[in-house]
Amino acid sequence: LWRRDVILGVKSSKTMWKKCLMALAFVMLFASSELSAQHYKNALGLRLGTTYGLTFVQALNRFWTVEGIVHRNYAEQTFITGLARHHQSLLFFTRNVNMYYGGGLHVGFPGESGTLWGPDAILGVEMTLFHINFSVDYQPQFHIGQEEWFQQQVAVSARYVIVEANWRNRWDRKRKQRQRKRKNYKGR
Repeated sequence: LWRRDVILGVKSSKTMWKKCLMALAFVMLFASSELSAQHYKNALGLRLGTTYGLTFVQALNRFWTVEGIVHRNYAEQTFITGLARHHQSLLFFTRNVNMYYGGGLHVGFPGESGTLWGPDAILGVEMTLFHINFSVDYQPQFHIGQEEWFQQQVAVSARYVIVEANWRNRWDRKRKQRQRKRKNYKGR
């Protein structure tokens, strides 16, 4: 019989959370020259942690993304989750490290006992290194009308960036247009 701690090699989700943060901090420290945060339009990949599955992220603009997750927990319950996430720079002097937070809904299929559904929240950190987007997040789930009404998830996601975005160039172009307009206006 396989247990979560045997598969992942950790004793608890708290230990796993520490390991995920340490790994992310290591990558950020030694690869900071090649980092860019949320420079993608969409990305597809794997999510591993207290659940495992597939994740797809679609950027709506520089600050908002939507994420779809199909995942299973180690009690063999399958979930489909949709989340809206708001991104912002984690450090004021760089755009290379993003944090995100948001919410959404999930529906779960535990097997014989029907379906689970309810709201979700999410809080995480992400970065993109070359064409791979890495993230670490905490996602509490609230099940409506169930005896077991609360579950917590901690996971690391690695996604391949399918289409890159060029948000910074758009912003720079608009800034330069405003500067030209001001210059022309002052010249009159």
